[in-house]
Amino acid sequence: MKKDIGEFVKKYPAAIETVIGISAIAFLVYTMRSMLITGEATLIHDNLLWNYPIFQFFAENIINGHFPIWDPFSHAGEPFYPIIGQMRLFEPVALLTIYLGQFITHDIVMLFNWNRFIQSLIMAFGVYIVFRPLTANLFIKLSLIPILLFSSFFLGSFRQDAILNQFLWLPFVAYFLLRIIYYKECRWHNWLLLAAIIGLNWQSYFFTGTWIFLLFFVLGIILFYRNLLAALFKSKMIVLKLTAAAVIIFAMAVPNIILMMEKDKYVFPARMVDISKMQILGGGPLQYENGYSSATASGINMPYNFIAFTGTFSTIWDFIQIISPDGNNYVGWPSRTGWGHPSEAYMYLGFLPWAIALLGLVAGRHDLKRLWLLILISFGLLMIGPPGGLHRLLYYAYPPMWFLRHTHALVLFFIFAFLYFYVLGLNHIFQTWEGRVFPSHNSQGPLSRFIKNSKVCRVAAFFILSACMVASVYLMTKLTYPVTNYLFGFIILIFAVYWLIRKGLGEKGLYMSLVVSHIAIVLVLSPNTFKFIRYIIPSLGLPLVLFIFIKSRESLSSKFKHYAPIILLSIFSISLISDLVYSLRKSSFLYQGEKHPGITLNINTTPQPPLLPQYRLLEPHNYAAYSEQGVRYLSLAYRQPFVFSPIMEPDYSASYVHVKKAFNGLTNKTFEDRVISPDGSFLPKQFTYHQEGSGGKTERNISSEWLKDGSSSVLLAPSDVGDSYIAYQTSQIEEIRGQYVRLSLWVKSRNKSEQAIKAEIQVDDGPIASKLYDNSGDWEHFTIGKYIDKDAAKLTIKCNISSSATAPAYLDGLAVEIVEIKPDKIDDVLKSKRWSSFLLLKKYFALINMGIPPLALEEMFAVGKPMFQFKQGAIQVEESKTATFLKQLGSDKSVELLQKFIIINEQVEPLLGKFIISPADYEKKGQTVSDMQKQGSFTYAIERYNYNFFEMKSSADNDGILYWADGYDKSWHAYINGKEVPIYRTNINFKAISLPKGTNTIKFIYKPVWFKATLIFFFGVFIICILVVTTTSIILRVKKLTYKA
Repeated sequence: MKKDIGEFVKKYPAAIETVIGISAIAFLVYTMRSMLITGEATLIHDNLLWNYPIFQFFAENIINGHFPIWDPFSHAGEPFYPIIGQMRLFEPVALLTIYLGQFITHDIVMLFNWNRFIQSLIMAFGVYIVFRPLTANLFIKLSLIPILLFSSFFLGSFRQDAILNQFLWLPFVAYFLLRIIYYKECRWHNWLLLAAIIGLNWQSYFFTGTWIFLLFFVLGIILFYRNLLAALFKSKMIVLKLTAAAVIIFAMAVPNIILMMEKDKYVFPARMVDISKMQILGGGPLQYENGYSSATASGINMPYNFIAFTGTFSTIWDFIQIISPDGNNYVGWPSRTGWGHPSEAYMYLGFLPWAIALLGLVAGRHDLKRLWLLILISFGLLMIGPPGGLHRLLYYAYPPMWFLRHTHALVLFFIFAFLYFYVLGLNHIFQTWEGRVFPSHNSQGPLSRFIKNSKVCRVAAFFILSACMVASVYLMTKLTYPVTNYLFGFIILIFAVYWLIRKGLGEKGLYMSLVVSHIAIVLVLSPNTFKFIRYIIPSLGLPLVLFIFIKSRESLSSKFKHYAPIILLSIFSISLISDLVYSLRKSSFLYQGEKHPGITLNINTTPQPPLLPQYRLLEPHNYAAYSEQGVRYLSLAYRQPFVFSPIMEPDYSASYVHVKKAFNGLTNKTFEDRVISPDGSFLPKQFTYHQEGSGGKTERNISSEWLKDGSSSVLLAPSDVGDSYIAYQTSQIEEIRGQYVRLSLWVKSRNKSEQAIKAEIQVDDGPIASKLYDNSGDWEHFTIGKYIDKDAAKLTIKCNISSSATAPAYLDGLAVEIVEIKPDKIDDVLKSKRWSSFLLLKKYFALINMGIPPLALEEMFAVGKPMFQFKQGAIQVEESKTATFLKQLGSDKSVELLQKFIIINEQVEPLLGKFIISPADYEKKGQTVSDMQKQGSFTYAIERYNYNFFEMKSSADNDGILYWADGYDKSWHAYINGKEVPIYRTNINFKAISLPKGTNTIKFIYKPVWFKATLIFFFGVFIICILVVTTTSIILRVKKLTYKA
């Protein structure tokens, strides 16, 4: 039977791989059924915050038969095509998913989910075909399948979309590079496909990852494998092939080149440069756009200080938690306590792959090992940004780095290289099955001069390197900004210590140091130590012990030796799959954590016909929709034009927050009611007290110095370790479900330590809203708010003081209220922090921040009014003086002016010129228009419309101006009765045309000619490459079959 199985495996390896692969995908689809089949859930975080509304608008237009290039809903109207590239919607995969998917479902959310899932499958398949030829046998090939599909490799981009967008086609780039350079298959179709796939990456800044990989790959070849380079340049027609590939690559770059040429039209409102938010390693400033105080750049190529302060980078915690992902709060394993400060670069491939990859790193053998080691180390250093050292160096030496802000998104490049060493490690185990895993070693080097015994010398070297790694990594976790920028010094120190004692260590000592020190670091830092140990024993301990037992026993019976490999491989498979499936299900938050946006956002997610916006609102009230962060392009999701992107969590002390009533669940309104705690101290009624160390306490205070109101306050003293806090928790929240609650609290302390005293409010186990004491030494008023979801189960309120506090805190005036949020005035929204967007038109950004009276600004944006308006005339004012002019008029008179006039800056042709008066003439006439003709009636009807074009019939009694409160762009063209007429930029950011009296047919067409041409060129070059390769392959195949016949 064993012989029959062996023959079947040898005869049908591809069929076995296919069956296992399809089975794994089927299991994955079943596990993610709420996202992929029933449509109850969707992807979380950036995929929802940024991507979904844009995808919905794009897909809806594709289904309706046109390619969207103008967005009338966001920021008063703006070009849509820069965002299409930003989101990688030029992808053939995305276009095919939308086009074919519409015949299966009408739910755009399902198409969105399928698109991300299919792209992830393609990415996994690419990695598989890269490493498949390197594997020693079928078992190693098959073991890659669950790793690629069930681990963070597949799941990481379900939270952070940029992770996949950077990496999507890179495996295929690597595949064809290896075929050409390493396997020496310099056929034309390899060159054409390599060039086409590199060209496909020219979408927004996502080309950077591929070009950084190409840099390290070429550098590695030059440094270590010049013989391969010499053989490549000796191949036939190499100059012609290189030239053709270069032409294809740069021809497909033309859409990005056009966007770069237009970058001066935009500002890039990135994260605020706020050093106080950079106290922890990897912590980034909040993303918001609020006036000229925002950090802005003129495009997506950014100066280094901008990247360093506004980018998101990995931290040392990401690499620590590669064997303990339960600590990453971005993934949110249930029943586990988050720890450390990891980034969104979630990494977990399983315990066995980690241990085997380290073995491959230390003892594996392969021709390209040094190349892949260079790639692994380089991307690891780049991920941690400025602290890694390489980031700053490469920025000034390699232009693609100018466009890369979030280096944690390079995580899949690191995992890609790490998987190479997994293959090497498993190959090594099979190749050394009959012998030693590590070669025998006699200790040499500096240690051997002091320690003559070889074994003792090896043990000493092991302890020295392990201690150095544990201590260095521990110190790395304690660094704070700006010392974090020198973290690379510890990495150099570890390498220097290894280099000094490497001859004493040997391969076995190095491997043991890496494994033991990594596990030790987790045991030291993790609060989930018991669960970690319980998890690692079956996942790694059991197969490792069995492996060591088999390898160390020479006296085993021949029968056991015969079946030992089968037993070990079975245990290996069970442990690997169990580990990965367990982590897959524990990480379900990534694919089940967000409900269908049709429910959370209350939107229609089926394709709708184009809707011409007629009335504009100020901003979307989306706080209830997504309590962690605002969905950035809600305008597109709602198909409703807004002046602003959504504001951040509102200022709960602002005038637009109205109290409805007090929360009845908390009867102890101001800490006045007390109970006796088990230790005999006075405790606020309904609250519990907790401390993580000892020495902390809560007491009743009656000293007037520490009273804000009433007869008593709460004293909260720190413990010696961790936090000391009082907490109120209730599940009786029926009255506040679906509403906002506000916690108000007075706090006073003489504390001097930063971030030591805070109050917080949390719903279920979701994001925490908190407020820190600013150490003023006086009473500070905290107002913290939270939306209570309709399905929420519990509310938790905490007042906390950490062990770092230098003095106790006093709490008074507690109140929990149900509030209503209505920022209905433009002034309220202007003063609020608004979630940042990808790009903003410069003129729009200038308009909302130049200080124009708020009511005048509303009139310009046509808030609550028709967006097509008939105006009597125009006031010619220099743009820089517009705000001053309107302020001098005053709010009411400026509104009166804008109801009848437009403001124009540029020179105009005679047809419009007769309507223009100067500001002085306008003020001289006392803001009257007695010398101008009466406005008369104006009517219009829309005949045809899509987002890039519309046709209307209008009727006006007099000559005048047609004002359209939609963003100005020079690529708009207007036609009246078939004749093109000029479009004028008016009111800083909008458009207008002169309109003759009578009945007219008016057309507006958006024609960014260069972009449309380059987009056709982009797809044309790609399709030609695919057709040439496919056609020639078929012809060669037919010729081969004919020759055989």
